Amino acid sequence: LYEGKVLQHLMQLIHQHSNDEYFNVQRLADMSGISLRTIQRVFAEAGLQCADMIQSVRLKRFTQALHQTKQCGTKVQIATLAYQFGFS
Repeated sequence: LYEGKVLQHLMQLIHQHSNDEYFNVQRLADMSGISLRTIQRVFAEAGLQCADMIQSVRLKRFTQALHQTKQCGTKVQIATLAYQFGFS
């Protein structure tokens, strides 16, 4: 049960900060006050990897924004949009 609450807290932080291009597992550890090793263990117990989850959240948000701009007929530079979602 404890790991579930920790994972939920970490996922909230990932969703809040994933657009920051410098956000990574170490920054997550610093923000949460949870050791890097504990974060790795909690994600591993859920069958996940933290770095992959951060990347997945970024990609999902980016593709949703890209899809929305396409539907609206808005022209946008993909590089500009990618930068907004944490890709450098």
